Amino acid sequence: MAELNAEQLANEINARLDSYKEMVDKSATVEALNEAVKDFESFKQSNDLTEYDEKMGNLEKDIRKLTEKVGQISINDHAMGQSLATQIKAGLESDAWEKHLEKRAEGESPIWQMKDIDWGAAGGNGTNDVVHNAMPFDVPVYPFEEPFDVRSYIPVSTVDTGSLDYPQEKAYTDGMGVKAETGASTEISITFEMQTENAHRIATYAEVSRRALRNTAWLSQYLANRFLEKWVKLLNTQVLAGNGTGENLNGILNQATAYVAAGAYEDTIPSGESTLIDAILAMKSQLYDSGNVMANSCFVSPVTHYQLTVQKTTTREYAYDQTLAQVDSNGVWRINGMALVMSKDIPDGQALIGMISPNVLQLLMNGGVDMATTQSHSTNFVASLVAFRFEADVLFPIYRPYAFLKGDLATVQADITA
Repeated sequence: MAELNAEQLANEINARLDSYKEMVDKSATVEALNEAVKDFESFKQSNDLTEYDEKMGNLEKDIRKLTEKVGQISINDHAMGQSLATQIKAGLESDAWEKHLEKRAEGESPIWQMKDIDWGAAGGNGTNDVVHNAMPFDVPVYPFEEPFDVRSYIPVSTVDTGSLDYPQEKAYTDGMGVKAETGASTEISITFEMQTENAHRIATYAEVSRRALRNTAWLSQYLANRFLEKWVKLLNTQVLAGNGTGENLNGILNQATAYVAAGAYEDTIPSGESTLIDAILAMKSQLYDSGNVMANSCFVSPVTHYQLTVQKTTTREYAYDQTLAQVDSNGVWRINGMALVMSKDIPDGQALIGMISPNVLQLLMNGGVDMATTQSHSTNFVASLVAFRFEADVLFPIYRPYAFLKGDLATVQADITA
């Protein structure tokens, strides 16, 4: 780098003063600070700065102030903390990573400083948590005809694409281990299939008299609310039981693994002492045993919900005398820590259990829920009718289908009963 002349040096120093002042005022990440310090040292070595002692002193003071400020940032500070995903995304978009890929990942790999990651416990500091937030499972005001809105259970986000390509994880072989200082690392093997999820249009329309619309203020509200209730009802059905054919969503029930009636759970409870609650517990244990997934939700039909909640809620005292089925102030039943959700989309006698988490599945909205009106439909103009169209585009990727287990409770009960 050629040495700058006096005017260029003055302009460069003034620019750096302004830059560091902005960084101090707005705070900076540790990466930005390290880069600034490194760049400043290079700048000093490349130029004779003896005539600029005062400005250089101010510049060094700003850098020290910035160093102290970044050093005092708490890793649990919601305002300053960055999510791990954000940090990794920034790294994968950097020039260093691009150059690394151009060399087919040979040579030195880029290193990302994780100091500013928020490593708080689940739900501790909002959306910046590395561990995904726990779903609250608090029931909102019910939509008519449905006891729940699936959007209050399934993580919801928005996307700007009508088609999503994503890797669906099928199997995971854990190679993480404690090794000697010079020992070889063990490979982690991830088996996945690329899936394409296209937006599904959920839509309907209705026609009303223009006079009724104009003279009855509540009609428009009624239409909007009623349409939304019907939309929620269909969305619930598609998310839970969609068969993936045609325009239907590929629902959880269709992708869940079936309970395997064998192994360590067979003939473990004396005849006459097992209940359907025991069957639910066996399914939860098998899911954790086979898929390393701890279920936090259980979906059953209204009939099965009744059968579960009126049965005894403890097993034999010497085995486990704690209450297994409980209900909270919101009317949400829980069995052994799992929220028990009642839905007519689950067949009687069956149960669907699994982990509801953003890294397992998401309900993605391509735009919002839209309601439009027109009189241009067919002969509406001459008939003085107004058509309401209500629709939304949704995508429903399930990244880890093995995180869900389904089973016929009578079959499971027979398996675990001696």
